[in-house]
Amino acid sequence: MVLSSPEHKRVRASQPLPAHGYSSLPTAAIQQWPFAQRQQLVCDAARSGSLEAVDAALAATGVRRGGWLLAAAAEASEPGAALRLCQQLAARGWLVEDWAADRTTLHAAAAAGNSDVCKWLVLERNCIPQRYMQVVCAAAEAGHVAVVAELLSLCPTRHKPDMHAQHLLVAAARGYKAADFTRLWKECMDRAWEELRQQQQRQQETDELDVFSVQFPNGLWLDISSAMKPISEVLANPLADPLGSLGMLSMLEAAAGSPTPCWLDKLDVLLQLPSGDEAAAAAAASGGELLAQPGLLSRVFAASLSAPDGLARVRLLWEQRSWRLTKWTNSQLVAAAGARGDTAAISYLFNKLRAVTAAPFHPAAMTLRRPAEGGHLPVLQLFASHGARCTCDIFVDMAGAAAKGGHVHILDYLLCKEAPPHFIRGEPGSWADVRAKALRRALELGIEHGHTSVVRFLHELGARLPASSGWSCVWRRAGRAGNPALLGLLVELGYPIDREESVYCEARRDVAMIRALARLRFCGDDCLTSLELLLEDPAVPLDELRWLLEGDGGGGEPGGEGGAGGPSGGQAARAPEPGPAARRVLRDERVWEWMLEAVRRRGQGEAALVVEAWLEGWWRANKD
Repeated sequence: MVLSSPEHKRVRASQPLPAHGYSSLPTAAIQQWPFAQRQQLVCDAARSGSLEAVDAALAATGVRRGGWLLAAAAEASEPGAALRLCQQLAARGWLVEDWAADRTTLHAAAAAGNSDVCKWLVLERNCIPQRYMQVVCAAAEAGHVAVVAELLSLCPTRHKPDMHAQHLLVAAARGYKAADFTRLWKECMDRAWEELRQQQQRQQETDELDVFSVQFPNGLWLDISSAMKPISEVLANPLADPLGSLGMLSMLEAAAGSPTPCWLDKLDVLLQLPSGDEAAAAAAASGGELLAQPGLLSRVFAASLSAPDGLARVRLLWEQRSWRLTKWTNSQLVAAAGARGDTAAISYLFNKLRAVTAAPFHPAAMTLRRPAEGGHLPVLQLFASHGARCTCDIFVDMAGAAAKGGHVHILDYLLCKEAPPHFIRGEPGSWADVRAKALRRALELGIEHGHTSVVRFLHELGARLPASSGWSCVWRRAGRAGNPALLGLLVELGYPIDREESVYCEARRDVAMIRALARLRFCGDDCLTSLELLLEDPAVPLDELRWLLEGDGGGGEPGGEGGAGGPSGGQAARAPEPGPAARRVLRDERVWEWMLEAVRRRGQGEAALVVEAWLEGWWRANKD
């Protein structure tokens, strides 16, 4: 099996390989992929629910496991597969959470609807993130009503004060079906209005706002104000929203952009409640007080446009509901459609909603930058045909955005013409100067984001980085990019190497990148990081790492892929000039112990024992 064709460059989570397919992946080729693609391959293996697939994918990619692997395992869709794989990984001691991550294993399990994994994590493993309400909301956004109820019942006491219903209502407006959302919304609002009436009876008339909390049987809290107003007054003054900053406006946006087919029903439910007024139904049909709030209405339109069927939703609101936007708010929708690459929506906005009434027009920087970063060439061409114009600085940003996204075809459209594109206004300065600045900016971002095709293309156009920018900065950026193939390209293009530069720390412990940097003989102050990672990885041959201790005089040239090779049984000679890590290891007993622990993590195979014997032999030969 050879993954060389373009369709194999990215493996989709919805189409994972069969479990046995991961064991035949071409290791050498895959380890030249950018880190994000290699990590995605491992995640796809985990989502298959197969431990065999996970082991094979980790071996093929050279990626170190982390909390993200557990999160992917918790998303396996086959019944029982996620729990089984998580338990297998936990038995190996791999259930180590990254609590600083935005998405923990419990988040992933909740969003995937795997309630058995949620119960196991909470009750047996005590893997409970500090932001527990976010876990509940993840299940609600995905429409898993039963999982939400389960998580609320499992909520630890210490998290109950943070369980605000406002957050759940926003998430439910997005993910729940209309009937489920209506039930939750009425339950919250009916209880809130009842508490409000009782509160007002105990209170004399006063202008002072009295905010109090209502608790529900499921443990949720709802903060409301004794000045709580019906929907018409809330929409007329969003700042008086009784549900707080995550209140009515956020729910309207969530409902309008909901992936569920019943999005409009949920929008109507929100417009009818909480006033309980029968006239609210008529107000909902026409947009009611929304029509009087252009800023609010534009956000509802923008949210509806963000859905996959966004154009159909905007047409419905415009043509059937007769909701109208101002010219200024129309331009916001143009920007949103451009970011998605939706040329049909843009044409509708231009032609029907009259978003642009005259040429030239001057869109905001992000209106042009986002389609460039997304690779949406037809959008840029459509904007140009309608007379879009921008400053030279915005044009340079467009080129940088295209490079960041890895889109050679956008760069070709922007930079390969002898005359300036129609985008640029007639400003002082030559096209050659603007183009040179754009090329330089694009090259910087192409390197930083690891896009080899972009870097090569820009070099062919004459892009160069000035020596004044510092070559060490180039290599640090390349180290952060996580693409081993980029390092080879930079060498091919003739970038000078400052081998004393500390670049291993930039690679974020990615073994494939560490190996590629070590082959270039970087020997900065952080080379101990390289030695530790290369010692512990059984896929790294001895000849690739021994130079770090022996120097190039004692070690061989970088070896091929596979297990350890080289001399056996501690036959390490004293080198005239020790390797870059030797002095630190010999000087500090603790560092020596760390290196021993690292090599023992290789396992107990014969190849691993050879490397351990060589390391101990080097220590005996050089310690005294």
